[in-house]
Parts: sequence; C-alpha cells; structure tokens
Amino acid sequence: MTNDFILYLTASDVKKLLPMFEAVALMRTAFSQLSAGKVDSPVRLNINIAREGKALFMPVYSSDISAMSVKTVSVTPSNLKNSLPLIHAMVSLFDTETGQQTALLDGEYLTALRTGAASGLATDLLARKDAKTAFIFGAGAQAETQIAALLAVRKLSHVSIFDPDFAKAEKLAQKIVTEFSVGCAAVQNLTNLAKADVICTATTASNPVFKPELISPGTHINGIGSYTPDMCEIPAATIGAAKVFVDQRAACLSEAGDIVNAIKTGFISDEEKLPEIGELIERIVPGRKSKNEITVFKSVGNAVQDLYCAQAIYAKARKRGMGLKLPRE
Repeated sequence: MTNDFILYLTASDVKKLLPMFEAVALMRTAFSQLSAGKVDSPVRLNINIAREGKALFMPVYSSDISAMSVKTVSVTPSNLKNSLPLIHAMVSLFDTETGQQTALLDGEYLTALRTGAASGLATDLLARKDAKTAFIFGAGAQAETQIAALLAVRKLSHVSIFDPDFAKAEKLAQKIVTEFSVGCAAVQNLTNLAKADVICTATTASNPVFKPELISPGTHINGIGSYTPDMCEIPAATIGAAKVFVDQRAACLSEAGDIVNAIKTGFISDEEKLPEIGELIERIVPGRKSKNEITVFKSVGNAVQDLYCAQAIYAKARKRGMGLKLPRE
C-alpha cells in the first residue's frame, strides 16, 4: 500500500500514543526477536562532531513486523551548560514492501521512553518481586522515564534521585511525586544507596558513580548512561560480582565502557558467554536464582527498541487520525 504523505509525529504525539506499560511489553518482543537473530541491527555508526559531541546513526530491519527504521541522534554534552537537551533525535520509519518512508517521529522523547522501557523489562525479569525502593543517578530526561518504567513493574514506596545539580534533582522529584503519587526525594549523598532494591544509572559519567561496597546483596542495577568505551558508570568489581545481562552482546562488547573496563581488569573472563536479555526472555539462560544475588542489566541502546515503538505509534496514529501529514512532493 502506498501513501502520498509522510506522517510527522511530535513528542506530544508519542506520549499520548504509547504509555510506558505498553512500551515495556514491546521491549519483551523486540529483544526476543533480536536475540533470536530475526532482526538485522548492526552496531551503530558513531562519529565525533563539534563541542565534544557525538552523532549516532542506527539502522534496523525486522522481518517480524515488516518494517525498518533509521534513527539519527546528536549527543552534545555542552548543551547541559546552556539549558538545552543533551540529546536531539529523529526516527525515520519505512515500509519494507514499498521502500517508502511512512513516518518521521521526534526521537528525543522516544529515546527516553524506549530506554526506560528496557530498564522496566529488565527490572521485571531480574529484580526481587518485593523490591520497594529505588535510587536514580542523574536527573535528566532519561531519569524520568527510568522511574516511570520502574513504577510500571514494581510497587515502589520511595525513590531517591542523586544529581550534581541538586536543584535539578529536586525539580524532578517534585514532578514524580505529583505525577505518580509515590514518595520521591532529591538527595545530596549516597546514604540511601545501600537501602535501594533497584538502582538506575542514567549519567554521562566517565568514571563509576558509586563504590562497590555501597551495593547491598539482592540489588538489581540498570546501567543505561554509558554508550562508549570511555564512559563508565558501574564499577568493574560490581560487574564481576553480579549476574550481568546485556541488550546486545556485540554492541556492549564494543561500546559499553562498563563491560569493556570489566574485561580489561579481569572481572569478566568469558565475554562471549555474556547473556542477552532476549535470551533470558526465551529462557535460554537463567535469571535471578536467589534473593541475595546482585543482577545488572547493561544497555547501550539498540535500534530495535526504536523500531518496535515507532511502528506501534505509527499504527495507532493512522487509526486515530493523529499527526501532521507531510506531502512527498
């Protein structure tokens, strides 16, 4: 079927069309298909741009849903000093039958949504069922959807948010309390870290954001901030002591500083057996075995996440008559 227009969907459209609980469910299918080899998702192209920034290009094709997409992302650290978003992104969605571009979606919120959803899925699969408290490193756009995803899969009683910019953490905490009716507070130190059942690291740190001895037995950690070999949020010793799962083995072995550092320092000895979350979904590998086991989900982000979310959003938009129709000519 051909279309004489391209549907443009804003961040507001994305928020209205795909709630977090649906995004979490989509991640289960997406990662299962990825690990089963039914998705062609090459390691992203990463190039350096001005102001120590990065430009990322992420193509993907899935025969499962007969769709493909390309996400273009710019990551500009200096933007944080100028009250601008760290990430700017757009997702182009294509019909594989005709080769036509079907939609163009704002990728900034979509990136945060699907990243949060991946952590929500990993938390649902790996965190203790009685998890009640969470600790979030970072107070940016990713942090908000991390919290939303945790609340979609666990009945949390309290969330702590730590960020070097305390005012920013306070603002986010107030928003979380208002929107989710859960206890949430900004903190200026890591005192609450040992009490956390779930930890999410959503920063641009180049060095670990906590010390291994601060992590209590039974904790689950979602590491989603670092996406290059010279970035690192989780200590190598914590990686070595935990049962670790990744979004895509090849990508994490080449891009995830947390994993690369743990291999270099000998805390990971057989990287080829590093299990993927999709393999856990399909029960190819076991998950948590005891309440005291520390588990880690390390994600650098995969284009399959964008594709499955974008396709679902596009289908809903067409059905509801939402979005701006851009003429092809």
